Amino acid sequence: MRGKVTLKQITGTVIAAFLAMALLSLFFFGKSRNFFDVRQISAQELMIQALLFAFLFGLFFAFRKKLSYVLEPIWMATLWLVYLFFFSVLAPVESLAFGALLVSIPAVYISFHEGFTLKKESFSKNRIKLNKIFIYLNYTISLLLLVILIFKAGAVYEPYLGRNGSLISDAHVLKADWDTYFYLGLGIMAGLILGHIFQTDPLKDKTYDKKKELTIIAIVFIALLFEGFLLSRILVSRIQTLSTSTYDFGIFTQMFHNMRRFEGMVTTLERGFLLNHNFVHVSPIYYLMLPFFALFPYPETLQVLQVIVVASGVIPLYLIGKHLRLPPIILAVVELVYIFNPAIVSSSFFDLHENCFLAPLILFVLYYAIKQKTIGLIVSGILLLLVKEDAGIYLVFIGLYLIFGMDRKNATKSEIRLNIIHGLGAIVVAIVYFTFAIAYLGILGTGAMLWRYGNLNGYTDLGLFGTILSLFQNPSYFLATLFQPSKVYSMLVLFAGCAFFPFFVRNMADYLLLGPLVVVNFASNYYWQHQFGYQYFYGGGVLVIFVAMLAIKENLSLGFLMSFTKIKRAIYQFVFVALAISMTITIGLFLGRYHYVTDYRNNFFEYDNMRETLEAIPRDKKVVATSKLTTFLGDRMYLYDYDYYDFDNAIELMDYVIIDIRLYEHNLPGMEAALTALGYQPSSLSNSDLLVYEPAN
Repeated sequence: MRGKVTLKQITGTVIAAFLAMALLSLFFFGKSRNFFDVRQISAQELMIQALLFAFLFGLFFAFRKKLSYVLEPIWMATLWLVYLFFFSVLAPVESLAFGALLVSIPAVYISFHEGFTLKKESFSKNRIKLNKIFIYLNYTISLLLLVILIFKAGAVYEPYLGRNGSLISDAHVLKADWDTYFYLGLGIMAGLILGHIFQTDPLKDKTYDKKKELTIIAIVFIALLFEGFLLSRILVSRIQTLSTSTYDFGIFTQMFHNMRRFEGMVTTLERGFLLNHNFVHVSPIYYLMLPFFALFPYPETLQVLQVIVVASGVIPLYLIGKHLRLPPIILAVVELVYIFNPAIVSSSFFDLHENCFLAPLILFVLYYAIKQKTIGLIVSGILLLLVKEDAGIYLVFIGLYLIFGMDRKNATKSEIRLNIIHGLGAIVVAIVYFTFAIAYLGILGTGAMLWRYGNLNGYTDLGLFGTILSLFQNPSYFLATLFQPSKVYSMLVLFAGCAFFPFFVRNMADYLLLGPLVVVNFASNYYWQHQFGYQYFYGGGVLVIFVAMLAIKENLSLGFLMSFTKIKRAIYQFVFVALAISMTITIGLFLGRYHYVTDYRNNFFEYDNMRETLEAIPRDKKVVATSKLTTFLGDRMYLYDYDYYDFDNAIELMDYVIIDIRLYEHNLPGMEAALTALGYQPSSLSNSDLLVYEPAN
């Protein structure tokens, strides 16, 4: 027991010392260094900060017994809130204050929870009074954070003229996005109404019988059919209207055709020469789709397969909900939240991507982890690693959660030991695999895309280690990067889709599960990683839902709520709010992309004519085509994207050069002149929509 307490104390002391050091750094160093330019840090500062951290660690550890007079969660929450307060005061723009207010919610919730805990403990009156002072201080700081946000919203912004590595600006977080206001408001109202209509007694809605299970399965199945059909129709219509681009769907279409011919995962589209896709991203998981594509070798097959893969996540999610003993009606709603989650659904909008496997596989890993099923954990963990070279980041944080976050109060020593073994195993395997994958890409491939995180590195010559040092030295810059206006907007929509339940967990180790969301979606300045509509939210999206499930489970079973049936009913209602917000936002996203369906319906003669022209190109010919045409031309070994093909240095003429007149109408004279000068002439295959060139005789 002493060892466990010591480990907890050390962990808490490290965090406290780091927060105190970060707070002092806000005052010691200038605004440009703290918020705009991480490259202003230096090795001399590192020595000072390291010594300061060591001193603070020793100080907190030496006085740990006196500090324990105030409950650790309370004074840790105070430290975090004080840091956020001064971060907001010094922040140059509104979005930073908005983000600080957002991430202050867990500290306020913990303070609220610990206030009830005090009533159960046999503490002295003085100790209770001191703890209450800290709790009220935390409430006060949170209100001040709101005041600061209001002030920042109306303050005049002085543009920073130096290097703005964090890309912060004075743009408003919700940027007059009236659609979002409407969908959020409609979702809240609809959720409250649904919660009232389906009101149930929380004390009775605990048991599962066959009828309830069949009802949940039927509801989920019908919802899956509806959402899957609608999403598939939109994605297939993108193909029918020749709207899919080379990057990335054209690449994958050509790759699957080559895989079907037993040529391997090779493409010429990805880098302009014959290359195995695993030299760019290590994604052998695609072979699980190959048998289906072999039977139905069409690009539409890949789009539908992606929808099915993501939909399969309802299976482990249901099993997780039953293991957590969530009430049947809540589990049914959580399943629907997954099906209509805007972050997950919109990740499919940019066509097929290997990331689609993340959603079900992460949930399977979590299920086998909490069930302590070693074989299932190993198999699902290996499959997860095969998705992409960086998929190990999910295993690392899940491993940390198993070690620090799993419920220890109700677990036996053997269960705790097995969790630690599973957690350490997952972390070690993930790190080893990542190291080998990065080395493989560096030696045989095109190199790992670590450049996307160059915005965080103040010591670029030290690589990844330099990023770690930079995060230690300049946490305020890291937060500034996370709280760019467009990123805070994505955070709001993402967490609103779960009714902000993930912010209401008492066990801070649960937030380890959100680590991949921070790293993959918000730490980088690579624009698409934090935008809905691209393939980057499959992993982070399901982790947010899982943490929401943990929060719901915890809040329904907390002792201080046992007598508060009204609060329990409120939890039920806000589960419906999560569903309604997810559905309204997702329906809005569907409506915004349904134009592909109507476009094909209204112009199918034109598009079918274009497809017939493309299909008339012999499959044994070498072709250069503009981006929107490569999907339909993917059934050939040698195919190149017009915008990336090096015509000037080509050693031979291509058999055909095909230009989509829809997209290049204004550039046609220059393009035609350039092709003529290179030795090409118009082909008889040309029509009003496609300009086809072939070598001149």
